[in-house]
Amino acid sequence: MAERESNGRFPKGVSGNPGGRPRRAGEIEAVLDEHRIPEKMREVLSKLRELALAGEPGTMKLYLDRVMGPVRDLDIDLSDAPDEVLAWMRDNLGVR
Repeated sequence: MAERESNGRFPKGVSGNPGGRPRRAGEIEAVLDEHRIPEKMREVLSKLRELALAGEPGTMKLYLDRVMGPVRDLDIDLSDAPDEVLAWMRDNLGVR
């Protein structure tokens, strides 16, 4: 272990953790890669869509944000959208 100065600090240029921070990024990336498979993404998006259409709070916005991207001045025809969807968009997104 590195020696400290009398004030308890490590001398300039001397690390108190010479081994560095544990490298876990590779492990985390490996776990994320398992979920980046197109088939799994389809399953997740299908479930998210199912919850959104069932009126599950928050999932409709998440679904729309992820599938269509954030709605910003898009000209979308919602004439055939269910009343529940239009009501939710009006209440949660400020869409008129």
